[in-house]
Amino acid sequence: SVLLKSQEINPDSRDCHVVAHFVAIAAVEKNPREWRQFLSSVDANLCGGGFIHGAVEGLNRYDSSFTFDAKTLYQMCDIAKKSVNEGEVSDNVCGHYIGHILLVEANANIEPAVEACKEVPLAVQNSCYAGVFMENILRVNLSAHGLGGRLPVNEQTVRDYEKVCQEQDGLTSQNCWLEMPHVYGD
Repeated sequence: SVLLKSQEINPDSRDCHVVAHFVAIAAVEKNPREWRQFLSSVDANLCGGGFIHGAVEGLNRYDSSFTFDAKTLYQMCDIAKKSVNEGEVSDNVCGHYIGHILLVEANANIEPAVEACKEVPLAVQNSCYAGVFMENILRVNLSAHGLGGRLPVNEQTVRDYEKVCQEQDGLTSQNCWLEMPHVYGD
């Protein structure tokens, strides 16, 4: 594909999440009813779930009947993962993408994203929660959407991240703490 060739030429293009958004949005705008065919034609391993996220954004813009929720995202992921060219996208990888997307769609508000993760099948809830908390720390997709960049790691931000985990319970708490090495490792 053109994308893969450009990534060979220019390593900076490997972070193609935002590009994948634009490609998916354009595909959905061209024909909103054909979004399933588009997602089945792309490799879900590429661009950190950017094609799926872009399809969500495109459907939100161009299809008034589209309902955004975790179940819909899971269905979209299920379609996309069947088209993977190399390797395999597991349910857990899709669940993780979903968590990242949900935090962006919730405008960086953790609680609505965590609540939405409860709607996905039980088998992928852990990875969905982990995606929410990883995105809250790394903020790659949040930054790409103008919702804030990565916070400097200092004593205050460490305490703030720990407070987020302390406010969770059960599986959400466990997954929050599992993502904390992203903070402690810096």
